[in-house]
Amino acid sequence: MKKYSLRRSGSSQFVTSINLETPEVYWAEGWNNPDALTLPAETIAIAAAAVIQEIDGSHCEVEEMEVGL
Repeated sequence: MKKYSLRRSGSSQFVTSINLETPEVYWAEGWNNPDALTLPAETIAIAAAAVIQEIDGSHCEVEEMEVGL
């Protein structure tokens, strides 16, 4: 099963959450960080990346992750 995470371009920081009320983006270090947010569809991840860029100016790479059955 594929899921998608968002990585800050040029780093190994991954989005853990997005707070639209404040607005803030929270990041965690590491490719295998269990706190990294995973999204069920690539289209959702792309839309979230656009929101992140609006909030803090970060460009995100959408990373495809294989998740066990």
